[in-house]
Amino acid sequence: MPALIREVLLAALKPELAKVLAAQTALGAALLQNQPGADFAALRTAVTSPNGTTAAAIAVFEQDRVLRGAVESATQAAYLRSQELSRDS
Repeated sequence: MPALIREVLLAALKPELAKVLAAQTALGAALLQNQPGADFAALRTAVTSPNGTTAAAIAVFEQDRVLRGAVESATQAAYLRSQELSRDS
């Protein structure tokens, strides 16, 4: 979230508006995913206009699988740490 806010600020939006836009983006996605029968792929398709802003962002995220790799590494690190913590209790 802080990275999204920072980038929105660089686009010359006021700090409070940047925070609201970032929070509402996350909240909207979370609320939609909590609906019965929700599907992440369907949500992505529903909010991605061809050649739109979301499509441009997704293209960058998928370029060279950098974001996917970072998420996979972070998830693995969290899992391993949770195993260590459970052994220490």
